[in-house]
Amino acid sequence: MLIPIALLLSLTSSDVGVAQPAQQASRTAVPKWEAVSVRRCESNTPPASGVRAGYVDTSPGRLHVRCMWVKYLIEIAYIQHADLQSSGWTKTSSVPLTGGPKWIESDLFTIEAKADGLPSARMMLGPMLQVLLEDHFKIKLRREVKEIPVYEMRVVPSGFKLQSLPDGSCTPQDKAPTPGSPEWKGVGRNRICGNARGGRNGPLISLNLTANSLADLAAHLELDRLVIDKTNIPGLFDISLTFGRDSTTDRMFGGPPQAGDSLADPTGGPSIFTALQEQLGLRLIPARAPGNFLTIESVEMPNEN
Repeated sequence: MLIPIALLLSLTSSDVGVAQPAQQASRTAVPKWEAVSVRRCESNTPPASGVRAGYVDTSPGRLHVRCMWVKYLIEIAYIQHADLQSSGWTKTSSVPLTGGPKWIESDLFTIEAKADGLPSARMMLGPMLQVLLEDHFKIKLRREVKEIPVYEMRVVPSGFKLQSLPDGSCTPQDKAPTPGSPEWKGVGRNRICGNARGGRNGPLISLNLTANSLADLAAHLELDRLVIDKTNIPGLFDISLTFGRDSTTDRMFGGPPQAGDSLADPTGGPSIFTALQEQLGLRLIPARAPGNFLTIESVEMPNEN
């Protein structure tokens, strides 16, 4: 399971103003690592902004990290894969990570870890990676909740336009076979629950979600405000959405347009507000709500082994 670099912890009003430890799972409930090797990469010069240094990958019972920043590993463990009940991963932009020394964004580390047994990829990338970071990097985090501007995603009066998928129409990520295996050919990446694809084409942005919930859709909309699902519609959906690039959507897929970007359609496309309403029957309403902030209290350079 190869993890890309760009991918909401639960928000409740009772958390407002409360700082609490960010560790997510009791160690007694987390499978153990049988062996862990941590080494600094020979070259600690990070590549150009926006380009990943290496990769994070899993195979049955094993975790492979090649030349990756500690900050990104924290985002994977405590944000992206902290919620094992989600059908997909959580966007890191939904929970800003602050604090920590500069080396967590400059020094690169390679990690090879063998699990005791065959835990799921999401277990290794979430609770088990948390334990690894706490043991080898002495990570201590705290979560704070503050009121922030958001968009509430709600159904338009005329109604939601999509039908939910029947049970069994996709394979859960924690049960997906290893890519390249014989079992993988019968599933394929496009029918795994929570799969997401998208990108830019000139002034347009496309987003294609396979078997995602509306909460997942809200998390994938990296706009100028956090988007919170208020539709109260359960189930999974195949969702296709196309909209124009503007100041609201500049964060999605690489940031603001750069010089030399192809403008195949100089007229642009509909705003995200219009696209959601016309294509899906949803609307975004400005509001204020609790927002999570994750702060690094302490981290130490590991002993190589």
